[in-house]
Amino acid sequence: SDSDIEDIGSELLAWFDMAPGRTLDVAYAEAEEATDPVSFLYNRSPGPATLTYVSQYGNEFQLANVGSSVGITRNGSWQSLADSSTPTGALDEIFTVHSLFITPPVLGTFSYLFDIFMLKIFTWDGGALCYKDLSGSNSTISVSLIPGRAYLLSVQRRAATQDYTGNGIIEGHEFYITVEDLVTDVVVNDTVQQGNNHPGTEQVWRLGHASTHFSHVQSAFIIHNGNDADNMANCQAWLKNQFTGETG
Repeated sequence: SDSDIEDIGSELLAWFDMAPGRTLDVAYAEAEEATDPVSFLYNRSPGPATLTYVSQYGNEFQLANVGSSVGITRNGSWQSLADSSTPTGALDEIFTVHSLFITPPVLGTFSYLFDIFMLKIFTWDGGALCYKDLSGSNSTISVSLIPGRAYLLSVQRRAATQDYTGNGIIEGHEFYITVEDLVTDVVVNDTVQQGNNHPGTEQVWRLGHASTHFSHVQSAFIIHNGNDADNMANCQAWLKNQFTGETG
């Protein structure tokens, strides 16, 4: 329920539910139905009120249906959103991102989901899901995505459980990734090397990325510090309820 997400408290950094009152066009009118224009996404309390995603250039985004919920997608070329109100997203070393999204309609389309500096994740060639690893290289996650399909994505950044450098020492962090197909209910998990190290200062948060097409549909998402099992389960359940219409 909503109260379960509210109970995350100060660890809750982002809670974007795509409600009309927090999904606005360039004139600050509410977006309510598919194809309505969108230029601003506002965080939901008790997440920081200053966290706001703003369309960076070009046409406004537009609403699209995601099950019983809605999300945003492109209405033109080279589109992205960013929040520049740092320090808003005060990420710890350990954090989790949960996202409801629909893959691009064409297999192999490059479309950036999140760039929060330590996690840069995107759809890629051949239906792959990829991320930027610690070296800055594109690294494939072991999942095959179907075009135009709704998924629930969770990415935990946690202490490493294996030696990624070959020096015989387990150190640093890793991503534990869960991808659930919301049509077939098939769940795929993968554990991979971390992305960037913690920068020490807060960075700009982005949905999409400069000079890329926003070809997927980004629906509701939640970002919180920590890997508390109850918090993660509640976030996943809440997002699935958004998709099915069983909202609290």
